[in-house]
Amino acid sequence: VLRHELFGDLIARVYEWHFINPKERANAWPPQNSRDEESNRTAGFFTEDDSAERPPWFSSLDDIKKALIVELDIALRHDLSALPTIGIRTLLERVMAEHIDEGGGFGEKLKRFVDNGFVTTLHADLLSRVLDVGHASAHRAYFPNDEDVSTCDDVVKHLMQGLYVLNPKVQKMSRNTPPDPRKRR
Repeated sequence: VLRHELFGDLIARVYEWHFINPKERANAWPPQNSRDEESNRTAGFFTEDDSAERPPWFSSLDDIKKALIVELDIALRHDLSALPTIGIRTLLERVMAEHIDEGGGFGEKLKRFVDNGFVTTLHADLLSRVLDVGHASAHRAYFPNDEDVSTCDDVVKHLMQGLYVLNPKVQKMSRNTPPDPRKRR
């Protein structure tokens, strides 16, 4: 209380502590590492299983997506929960915008993503739910638990693995496979 010269500054701090941030977050600065050994949460966006801590598809991304992933990784390694889900939402938007027209909201983009065959209806539902977590974090100060953040992380990595690794490999495999002579072109 004595650090603040103006009463307005003190009121602003009290407001931040009690209204902007949840009470459990307000008392923990710097953020404590709350993960236990049993947690499903990875150390960061990239796990130790990823070769050189970067999956193969990382090198095929543009600089914006790479920068987003690096920031996501840092946030996850510091045990943050709201910021990574907001970042995942942004990353998903950038991935979709690379493959479809950029216009419209998240829902419209996701529908075009399905209509253009990039994801199935089931996968679009998963992406929609991940986007909802990011929306809640961005607009309602929602702090998801470790398991939910890990699920969001897994869904976006699955999408990127499919788009940037599996799709090109399957296209190449298809070109290498001799055609069935019984099928007409």
